[in-house]
Amino acid sequence: MFNFTVDITAQVEALNQELHAAQVAAARQQALLQALFEQATVALALFQDEELRVASANPPMAAIWGYPPSKW
Repeated sequence: MFNFTVDITAQVEALNQELHAAQVAAARQQALLQALFEQATVALALFQDEELRVASANPPMAAIWGYPPSKW
């Protein structure tokens, strides 16, 4: 009977570091896109699902619709 044991601690730690770096990068990108959306001078809206419910609208779009941006 053979008993093989492999320590994968370093591999798991490396993967966890990669995952963390990817999460940080994704959060940065999301913040950048959110700022771009919010600061755009043109009216923009994001819709969701088949019913086209408003997921988000920037201030110019909210002004056109007559609703405050916090409505979404």
